[in-house]
Amino acid sequence: MPREFAMTYKKDGRWVKMHKGRLYEVSCKTLGVERGKLVGRVAANKWWEAQFAIIHSTVNAEQKRQARQFLTAFLRLHPIGSEVTVENAEIAKTLVITELLDNAHETNVVDATDTLLGSGKYAELRQLADNVVNVVHTPVESSRLIGNQIDRWLQQQESRVKNRQLGVGSLRCYRSAMAVLNDEHGKQRVDAVTNDWIQDLFNELSNADLAATSKCNRWAVWYMFFDHLDTLDLIAMPKLLSKLSFPRTADEKKAVWTTDEYQAALAEAAGVKRLVLLIAANCSFYASDMAECFKHFDPKSGTISMARVKTKARHVVFHLWPETVAGMNAHGSELASLYGNELVDGKVKMKNKTGSWKFVKPLKNLRHTSQSFIHNSEFVQYKGYMCGLKEQGISETWYSHECQARIKAGFAHLRTCYGFR
Repeated sequence: MPREFAMTYKKDGRWVKMHKGRLYEVSCKTLGVERGKLVGRVAANKWWEAQFAIIHSTVNAEQKRQARQFLTAFLRLHPIGSEVTVENAEIAKTLVITELLDNAHETNVVDATDTLLGSGKYAELRQLADNVVNVVHTPVESSRLIGNQIDRWLQQQESRVKNRQLGVGSLRCYRSAMAVLNDEHGKQRVDAVTNDWIQDLFNELSNADLAATSKCNRWAVWYMFFDHLDTLDLIAMPKLLSKLSFPRTADEKKAVWTTDEYQAALAEAAGVKRLVLLIAANCSFYASDMAECFKHFDPKSGTISMARVKTKARHVVFHLWPETVAGMNAHGSELASLYGNELVDGKVKMKNKTGSWKFVKPLKNLRHTSQSFIHNSEFVQYKGYMCGLKEQGISETWYSHECQARIKAGFAHLRTCYGFR
């Protein structure tokens, strides 16, 4: 009886088979046999049986494509870890290993798998199949999850606020930054924090539609968190982390206004726009503060008594300039409707000598300007209070009686710094 050859042997040690316009080939080395037509016949026939089973599998092309796509990403990112789910595990075990290799002889599974998914994939698949049951059914210790450590770290920061070691505003910034990290990576293990993982995280933040300052602040908070994990010996601090940063751009630095710039902008403005400029300089308010301040305005004493919206610190008495009081009486009720307005939230818009519009320094930079004026004056000790930076928990008595008189004098001094006589 003639011997059956399912494939053709080549003198260079390859077995080949043309099937439906596609050439399939395998080397004698891969088959584990010596070179020779007779020596490798049985192994080559079995190898082709496995290939034929794959080609004519009941799994359709779309399922094969999804299986390949899943495995490529799965095996590259996290072959054994929190990314494993019961559903994905079944895909890996059933759809790929069983159905696609249906009727394939065990000795030929290696070549069949490598042909389908790429060279060297069988070993990774086999390791995955061996470990997937344990990973799926053995819950990860909660303390090893990034999300759990984020919660613990934020609790520590809350304690620092209560102990007056951290400001409320800083805590709010921490919560915002960590919420993003938790949503994206909270279910991963802390073991995932490696140099490659840090690089991917940095790239994600780089591509985010955020201002450079926001990226810088968010990365700084994340750095503190990873340093905390290193302190707890949960991770080894990736060396790459110290080499990555988001510098603040020159355009975003808080440049102060000059007296001439302020007076020029004030001369161009009228009505509520003029009032906005006055309040921003007088009280160091941002847009959110301006929207709320009129309800706290006392026309008799000429003061605004409120806590800044951003920091939520204790109430501060802001002593208003005569020009600000006049503006509040005339247009204060219009401030709430200006929240988000280009004038308030962005940059002051002015006409130049040619009559065309131009932008000058951001209005919110007036807050930094006022802080600079106070810092370089005899009233520097009251800067935190006058600019609404007073930390929650500080006694009100410190700023009562004679201190309030000094603070009122400080606001009067600030008025002269802005060019009023």
